[in-house]
Amino acid sequence: MPLNYPFEFEPFGRAFAEHAEASVAVRLGYALRESAKNRPVEWPECCMLPTIGPVASNGASFFTSGSGIAYDEKLYSRLKEEHPEQRVELEEIRQTIIEASTWKHIHESISPVEWRLVQSHACWGGTWIGHGNPDYGRLLRLGTNGLRNYLEECQAKNPGHDDFYLASRLTLDALDILGNRILAEAEKKAQVAGPRQKEWSRIRDDFRRIPREGAFDMHSASMLFWLLFTFDAIDSPGRLDQFMYEFYRVSSPEESEEMVTRLLEAMHYVRAWNLCLSGSNAQWQDETNDLSYLILRKVKELRYQTPNLTVRVHRNTPERLWELSAESLATGNGLPALYNDEVVCPALEKLGISPADSHEYCMNGCNQIDIFGKSHMGL
Repeated sequence: MPLNYPFEFEPFGRAFAEHAEASVAVRLGYALRESAKNRPVEWPECCMLPTIGPVASNGASFFTSGSGIAYDEKLYSRLKEEHPEQRVELEEIRQTIIEASTWKHIHESISPVEWRLVQSHACWGGTWIGHGNPDYGRLLRLGTNGLRNYLEECQAKNPGHDDFYLASRLTLDALDILGNRILAEAEKKAQVAGPRQKEWSRIRDDFRRIPREGAFDMHSASMLFWLLFTFDAIDSPGRLDQFMYEFYRVSSPEESEEMVTRLLEAMHYVRAWNLCLSGSNAQWQDETNDLSYLILRKVKELRYQTPNLTVRVHRNTPERLWELSAESLATGNGLPALYNDEVVCPALEKLGISPADSHEYCMNGCNQIDIFGKSHMGL
C-alpha cells in the first residue's frame, strides 16, 4: 500500500516516496503532478510568458531533463526548521530522494581515477544527463487531451509498457494543473484596470483552451510552448521555425513579430540553449519559411548572444537566407552558426539513422546534434 504523509509541503519528494511500490517512471509522474500544484510561475516583464520554476515553493526536491531527480540540501534544512514536528518524515523523504537521485547513480558509476580527472578539470563529461529536444509541436497541435488519445492508441499497439504510458499521463496532468493555475491568475488580473489588463485578458482567453486543447494562433502557441519549455527545464527550442509555422500562418504579421520578439527576449532572460532554423528534407527540398526569416531578422536586430542560433544550409539554401545570415554575423554577435546538411545528414545515416530522421536533426546545448523529438544527448 502507498504511504501517506500527513502534510502538503515537499510535494515532489513526498509523492515520490508515497508510491514506493511503483516503478521509478510512475513515481516520477506522481511527483511531477503533485509538485505542479506549487511550482512557481513567473511572468517576466520582458515577455509576459509563463515561466515555470523547477522546485515547488514549499519543496526541496525536483526533476529536470538535464539533471534528473535532484534535491537541495539547504531547502531540506529550511523545511526541517519550519516544520520541526515533521523532521522524521522529512528525513525519510530526503533519504528516499538521495537514493533515487540521478547524481548518486552517476557518481557511483565513475571510477576513482575518472573522478579525480573530472575534479582536476583534466576532462569533462559524464556528470549530468545532458540536453534534449522534445517534439514541442506535437503538444501545440494536439494539446494534452489529444496527447492522451495518442498515448491510448500507442499503448494498444505496444503492450507491456504500461508504466511508461501511466507516467506520461501523469505528466500531462501536471501540465493541466499548471494551466488551471495560470487561468485562475489571469482571470483575476484581467478584472483589474491597468496597463497589463488587455494582455491578461488575452492570456485568460488562451488558457481557457490550452493546454488541454491545441494552440490556435501565434499568441496561444507561444504561451503553450513556453509553458512546456520551462516546465521541462529550459533546454533547447529545436526547430522552432518548423513547428510554429502553422500558427504563424494564421496570425497577423504584427502579432507574429511581437511574439517572436517576446520569445527571443524570454530565451535571453532564462539563457535558453539552441534554436535551429531552416534545413532540408530527405529529398533535399529546402524547408526555409517566412518564420525562419523573421526569427533571423529579429536575432540580427536584438544582437543577443542567447540562445545559440544555428542555421542549417545545403545545396538548395535560398540566396536570401545566406545573405541574412551573413548580415547577422557581420553585427559581431557570432550568430548564426552554419551547419552543412550535406555533411551532417550522410554522417548520421552512416550510423543507421534513416534519411527521414537525419534531415530532422537540430542542435542542442552549445552545438551538439540531436534528432528533433527522437533523441537525447546524454553525457
